[in-house]
Amino acid sequence: MASKAEKRSRKRAGRKPRTGVARTDSGAISRAKTPGEAPDAVARAARMKIFGLCARDASTAEAASVMGRLSLLGREGGGIASDQYEALTRFAACREQYMLSINAPDSLLRRGEGGASGTDDAEDKARIRQRYLAARAAIQRAQDEHPGANLWAVVQHIVIEDRDLPYMIGDLRIVGNALARHYRGLDRRRAAA
Repeated sequence: MASKAEKRSRKRAGRKPRTGVARTDSGAISRAKTPGEAPDAVARAARMKIFGLCARDASTAEAASVMGRLSLLGREGGGIASDQYEALTRFAACREQYMLSINAPDSLLRRGEGGASGTDDAEDKARIRQRYLAARAAIQRAQDEHPGANLWAVVQHIVIEDRDLPYMIGDLRIVGNALARHYRGLDRRRAAA
């Protein structure tokens, strides 16, 4: 005689599951037009088509931003050097930390509300503010050295807003050089301490 568990396992309530259909990771039936396609394949194909990148460059993380694509081009290709790219991304991260520390509203992510504070410690907030203001001072020194350039517009439009403005690439290099010098000096002082 069969036990209750065996009887229950033989009889299955409900509709029989469909076979031969694509399923998601959770087991639900996939509604994707082309199942099995990598999620980033669409983004990679768009980058290749719009920006004229090769498949290898289009799949890198740098290809997602204007500064990253300029870094992929390199200095010889009309873009920016890798140390300039690193300094500019470091400044963007520093600015983001500063904006979070002062609870500034972010119009792109959270409309009408202040940002989430990354830290509540007053010392950390002061250190973040000091780092950000020192980087801004480096940009201002470069602006003073190049009065014909509008470096603050470059910072706002290309670094912060990630807009593609080809006529500002020369000024972006100036900002990148100023920030690279600034961060190199900071790194040397940290290493010496």
